[in-house]
Amino acid sequence: MEILAPCGSPRHIIPAVYCGADAVYLGARALSARAGAENFTKPELREAVELCHTHGVRVYQTVNTLLRDGELDLLRQVFEDAAEARVDALIIQDWGVARLARECLPDMELHGSTQTSIHTPAGIRLAGRLGFSRVVLARELTAGQIKEIADSAPLGVEVFVHGALCVSVSGQCLMSAMLGGRSGNRGQCAQPCRLDFQARGGNHALSLKDMSLVQRVAELRGAGATALKIEGRMKRPEYVAAAVTAVRAALDGGEPDMASLEAVFSRSGFTCGCFTGDMRDMGGTRRREDVLAAKPVLSELERLYKAPVKRIVTDMSVSVTEGLPVSLTASAAGMSVTVRGEASARAINQPLTSELLSRQLSKLGGTQYEPGALSADIAPGLALPVSAINELRRRAVIAMDAERLCANTPVRRPPEPFPALPDGRAGGGMPRLRAECRTAEQWLRVREQVWQGTLPLGELSGQAEALSGDADRLLISPPRFLAGEEQRVRLALEALYGMGYRRLLCQNAGHVELGRELGYILHGGFGLNVTNSFSALELEAMGLCDLTLSPELKLSQGVRSSLALGRVAYGRLPLMLLARCPARGGRPTGGCPDCGPLTDRLGKAFPLRCDGNAVELLNADTLWMADRLPELAGLDFIALLFDREKEPERIVRAHLDGGAPPEGYTRGLLYRGVT
Repeated sequence: MEILAPCGSPRHIIPAVYCGADAVYLGARALSARAGAENFTKPELREAVELCHTHGVRVYQTVNTLLRDGELDLLRQVFEDAAEARVDALIIQDWGVARLARECLPDMELHGSTQTSIHTPAGIRLAGRLGFSRVVLARELTAGQIKEIADSAPLGVEVFVHGALCVSVSGQCLMSAMLGGRSGNRGQCAQPCRLDFQARGGNHALSLKDMSLVQRVAELRGAGATALKIEGRMKRPEYVAAAVTAVRAALDGGEPDMASLEAVFSRSGFTCGCFTGDMRDMGGTRRREDVLAAKPVLSELERLYKAPVKRIVTDMSVSVTEGLPVSLTASAAGMSVTVRGEASARAINQPLTSELLSRQLSKLGGTQYEPGALSADIAPGLALPVSAINELRRRAVIAMDAERLCANTPVRRPPEPFPALPDGRAGGGMPRLRAECRTAEQWLRVREQVWQGTLPLGELSGQAEALSGDADRLLISPPRFLAGEEQRVRLALEALYGMGYRRLLCQNAGHVELGRELGYILHGGFGLNVTNSFSALELEAMGLCDLTLSPELKLSQGVRSSLALGRVAYGRLPLMLLARCPARGGRPTGGCPDCGPLTDRLGKAFPLRCDGNAVELLNADTLWMADRLPELAGLDFIALLFDREKEPERIVRAHLDGGAPPEGYTRGLLYRGVT
């Protein structure tokens, strides 16, 4: 399995490479999901790639933030720099960026970021159809769920093996954006989840320990993982050295140094709760003792990358003939180079021996090469200075490095010209209403006033016969987190299809592919994170008929598309999608009692809502736009997100005729946007 190390700056390259990483991931100064890291300038990127390729280490560049139409020139420059530096692959979140990379960089390998929220077999099948060669799976998966996904498609499966654990499913978190205007989907996460949110008297309900599966790499191999990803582009170089060394030791069958790894960085220790499915003891914060533990181990960890690990056994063959330059052929990893030095001379005292050659040529300290077999053809009675032998060795190392650099560096053509922005159809008039209901009772109260409605899959399955007259106007809303549940959901969708229901609300890649396979009409939800016109174009090509734009877009930040476009205009926006219930301290059961809200330091209450085998954390304030209806003109529809409203018809009426906002309302990000 590949060990993939984080490099948040040029200072991290040497620790990653010298300690034994097989690949590194890094970002340029733009469009990288760690905007707070130092990242890489264009010259630094080129130098990093050359060093890595010389050592046989692959380089994956992160282009894994959501793009806006106004940033296409920036993306074009990122593509040009990546091609010029000859990186091995791009890691991508945005569907539009993936489309442009596929069209404009056809020889570039594409990896799906964990921000794509892929956590089902259907999701990875879609990624394969879209040209991805690898997917970074969601961190919330158990061993069995990873295996189910790995067995379902011939793609590389990358899993996190160590590092910080986001409490929300990646790509489905709006908390930093909503509370502080800093988008995690754009690399600006302010980590509000580390603050003291309280649940049932417990503190820091959203802060998790760092994950570590270093001691479970054999199980990861058995589950089908092909790459082990270490999180930590914001961490110090010593952390990278400790993590890579520990994972390398575990892969080689040794004992990883978990004590040093925990000392250099942890939050109350480590957890493997997602992988095992036991989520009861996952909470943790960065304590004073965690900080103090790092200082004693830093100097020792720094020694780990004073010289590179010995990767390449190198055989040498030397020919020493009187009057001719001495010749050395070095062979390693299927490559051979030949270098020549000064001519030998007749020996005055001690003639040259194979033992002397072996002793000097094997001094490969400070290089990645390990001495192998030596064969020497030495004419009798000749001598060669030790300095000449050392120079011959030095030339051989330089030549082998150059050969390996050439062999390990892919050919990259400059990007093709970007296509023009797609045409958008003209919107007109006031948008129609889509009521996203939680209960059949809510739908029955509003169905005469709205264009369409949605109901959760479980709710609709129980009321399908009674609501069959509305089948053409009702969208089925599957659980947003389907890990381990895909087959059950497939059967339920097949049953509803047989009863005349044809419309599916898609919040992630798995929903899209599952709906396509079953023949559903596909509607795009806000969870697809559409923020640009090429993303809309790509989703249209996948078969979607409309899209709800990302809540992170301002009203003034439009998207051009021939699809019908809408926005969320009412409701408590889901700020997080959680595989672990923060109130109950474990995996949700789907039939949880009312756990009560989480409360922040200001006393604001954030409700929790069970969604299948996950939990949605809702915003404390309700989005309200009924008094700003003229500003929504041009949209095709607006979505009203209902939770526990007893009289949803009043909300609908307000969004038809206009209505003053309630106490404790918000405009969301529709005017202030995000960075």
